[in-house]
Amino acid sequence: MNNLVLQRVAATLDASIRGALVRGLTEEGPWRVRLDLRTGEGRDVCLTYCIRPESPWMARPSPRPALRPRPGGFVARYGNDLRGAFVGGVDKPSADRTVTVRLRGGPSLVAELAPGSPNLVLVGGDGIVVGAARRPRAAGDRVAPGKPYRVRDFPDSMLDPFRASRDDLHRAIERAAAEAGDSDPARTIARGLAGLGPTDIALVLAEAASAGRRAADVLTERLAAMIDGRLEPVVESRATDPADVSGWRLLPWEPAGPPPGDATRWALGDASLTAGRFHDAVDRLREAGDRGRALVVILDREIARLRRTEARVEADRAGFGDADRYRAWGEALLAGVGRARRAGDHVVVPDPWDETRTISIPVKPPTSPPKAAEQYFVRHRRAVRGLAEAERRRDRVRSRRTRLDQVRDAHGDPANPEDVDALERAMQQAGVPVAVRAGSRAAEQAARAMPPRLEGVRVFRARDGGSILAGKTGRDNQRLTFQLAGPEDFWLHALGVPGAHVVLRNDGRSARPPERALEEAAAVAAHFSDARTQSAVDVQWTRRKYVRKAKGAPPGTVLLKKFETVRVKPALPDDFY
Repeated sequence: MNNLVLQRVAATLDASIRGALVRGLTEEGPWRVRLDLRTGEGRDVCLTYCIRPESPWMARPSPRPALRPRPGGFVARYGNDLRGAFVGGVDKPSADRTVTVRLRGGPSLVAELAPGSPNLVLVGGDGIVVGAARRPRAAGDRVAPGKPYRVRDFPDSMLDPFRASRDDLHRAIERAAAEAGDSDPARTIARGLAGLGPTDIALVLAEAASAGRRAADVLTERLAAMIDGRLEPVVESRATDPADVSGWRLLPWEPAGPPPGDATRWALGDASLTAGRFHDAVDRLREAGDRGRALVVILDREIARLRRTEARVEADRAGFGDADRYRAWGEALLAGVGRARRAGDHVVVPDPWDETRTISIPVKPPTSPPKAAEQYFVRHRRAVRGLAEAERRRDRVRSRRTRLDQVRDAHGDPANPEDVDALERAMQQAGVPVAVRAGSRAAEQAARAMPPRLEGVRVFRARDGGSILAGKTGRDNQRLTFQLAGPEDFWLHALGVPGAHVVLRNDGRSARPPERALEEAAAVAAHFSDARTQSAVDVQWTRRKYVRKAKGAPPGTVLLKKFETVRVKPALPDDFY
């Protein structure tokens, strides 16, 4: 925050909140703390501190919704120490970006608003630090609890323009301007003057050049007028689009000349209100940019995940091979069983579609041709089902990835709040769970489109909205059953064959699962078992509390106290990918 603007903000606050009752501290965001006050006239006013490192400020913007104080944060730890006290005054040294709100007979709230290391420090009436919002390493013991509080010192190389004589200022400005050469003189001069920034110096140099006066004389007069309250900060904005805060500038005073180009200037009659509106608007623009970038990262990661899933599904599809080839081999083995001859790991039989040719079919000894034919027919049926399922999964993943690609192309990299809100709505409609509230329509859409994922566990969603979990390995099965599942959840496993442990969540603690959900969970258990190629599989189910570990057995081996059986066809829920 511009130090000269901060000077006027502190002066107006000293006049407006002196004697006000402190109602408490409120947390408005990661960097924002609000001091809630009630004046003697019964008006509620708010003083907001922002200690974002790159742009700290304090002023009176419109209050934001209160957040729950972070455990151990400044508001949670020290808010009660201020409540009920009365403001004794607001102090600010001229050249320092430190503002102190003094409380009668109690502690003081000190705001250090220098860019790079801003802070809020609670100082007791005896000058001892009670606590601080931040403990930067460079501060050392200066803001450590229990230590005397000390204001940061200026480097010896910097001149205090509020105390220096006009001749000293003139020599410092002339020397810095000569050092600057063809570069920006305002920035070079500001480095040697405590409490002034390039914007302040640029205004002074422009006015001095137009009036034919020394810059030191103009600067001295402007500083005196700011301290006396004869100058107030103004905001310079674009006249064509006043709402475009990216074109706003907060100036310590209104320059003598007209606004450049299509710009306009305005003020609210109170420095703390003018600065509050400016900084709050700029912060909202910055936050919108941060939120937009975060949404784009989430969207890009989800698109990348879907591309990886699509590649895996395509690899699974290719792994099933040519289903018709297995059927042709089986038919050739049966048709030519009488004339079959073995050649190593192959069996050579006549081609049933061209008797002038022979076919060499892989058949490992000692498997007989009829037995090999039966195995190839089984592989054909399994490949046909696998190909169909893989194609359905591929189409679902590809459709969702295409939709998210369209969202990404349509919204690009948004920066202003309206574009960010539009991207957020588009992502919600596409089922990406961003900024959703529990029970909202967007949350339900996101839950259907993006089932949760757990390490070592496959997660499915039943048609009634319930969750179905399946382990991947023996250790994953054991973790799912005895760590992730609750005692009232329903547990399932294919009967008599190795397979995955499957858990059907039972949030309502029902005595029996819904019939449709039970069938879906059982179909998942059958699918992830060694019996997945069968047309129907018996699956045992019970409550998790009736499942016990088998002592000395491999991970995932269990004993059941009691169970029931359901017969299903192996399958996966339609919305799984």
